[in-house]
Amino acid sequence: MSKIEVFISSDLQELIPEYLETMQKVLVILNKSLEAMDLETIQREGHKLKGHGKAYGFDEISIIGAKLEESAKNSRKEEIPKLVKTLEDYMANIDIKYVD
Repeated sequence: MSKIEVFISSDLQELIPEYLETMQKVLVILNKSLEAMDLETIQREGHKLKGHGKAYGFDEISIIGAKLEESAKNSRKEEIPKLVKTLEDYMANIDIKYVD
């Protein structure tokens, strides 16, 4: 997969490293929850992603979070591994560009 350019306000530059660290922890939680098929945790984490992704300038995280939340809520278990993989791939390939 090629790099995905993400344009983020330079006002958020100090917050982004910590946010990216948090996202790595979220991926661990999602993968553990996926192994256990813990739909409640997946739904909750998806809801959080939906809320904060866009706030930090990562619209795609919000979109994936909303899909995770919805899939877990409606027990569409076959969709969840694909969504977690999509999130992992996205996080592994983002190239952040700060703009004024």
